[in-house]
Amino acid sequence: MNKPLAGIRVIDLTHMLSGPYCAMILADLGAETIKVEPLQGEGTRKLLASDPKNSLDGMGAYYITLNRNKQSVCIDLKSDEGRQVFYDLVKESDVVVNNFGAGVPARLGIDYNSLSAINPKIIPAALPVLVIMALSLSARRLTKLHKQPVAVCRLPVLIKTTPCVQVFLLVI
Repeated sequence: MNKPLAGIRVIDLTHMLSGPYCAMILADLGAETIKVEPLQGEGTRKLLASDPKNSLDGMGAYYITLNRNKQSVCIDLKSDEGRQVFYDLVKESDVVVNNFGAGVPARLGIDYNSLSAINPKIIPAALPVLVIMALSLSARRLTKLHKQPVAVCRLPVLIKTTPCVQVFLLVI
């Protein structure tokens, strides 16, 4: 069975709940999703990790549940070498999801301007505090990819940010 987002590659830079949940849904819908974690691993790996009823292989159920259907790689985004590895992933990806605080992507050199210089077709999806963003593929692109009509309903967003960050509801 073909899933709606088969053939789409997502880089997941998220942590805690809203971001991993968003990327989990994209992975469940068939997107190849690569979770990029800091060298020590994402902080939620250890939640419930010491509870034998709620853990597996040193990872807690919380982390396992929100990161199902994802591949994982540890990259130090604060180092030049780590950023280069990340940029190589961006070259071959469609979407980058993050839930960093305001200004963090720019400080790390992974903001929209930096990423679009590497891959002009990259779609950034940001989940900043109190604002949940979803994948912003166009209906035309999704329809072309999946050969069936897809509706994309834009929801109003009252935030001041780059034009690439918008909220969309995908109806597949």
